[in-house]
Amino acid sequence: MNLTPEEFKDAFCGHTLLKHARFRGEETIWNWKFIDPEIDSLTRIYYKPSEEGGGFKFYALVISGSLVSDLIFDEDNTVVECLFEGYGYYDGIRHLYMGSKQHDNYGYLYYPDLKDYTRLFEIILDLESKYCDK
Repeated sequence: MNLTPEEFKDAFCGHTLLKHARFRGEETIWNWKFIDPEIDSLTRIYYKPSEEGGGFKFYALVISGSLVSDLIFDEDNTVVECLFEGYGYYDGIRHLYMGSKQHDNYGYLYYPDLKDYTRLFEIILDLESKYCDK
């Protein structure tokens, strides 16, 4: 499939390829560490500890489609949607953004599964315990 970025965005309802998913619209997350929350095979939390120490960035996403038949995490073929992203600093989680401007779901989540999201937030709390000094 050889689409321009605009055609791709239209074809996949604003979602993007994993290799183009960006934290706060700037930094790509593909090479960050990740945690599989063991909810299903479609959800992950990517995170990056602060290089200065005392904090981290996080980005939870879900596979929303694929350019090939398998729904697996593959940077070139997996279409993803941001669930939420944010920052933890030395004193704990400071910013939590629902959705992403990049994926046209900024500020809300459509039909969220609160049971699964509880598990995602438990993982964020574990990361907070590990990387924040609070």
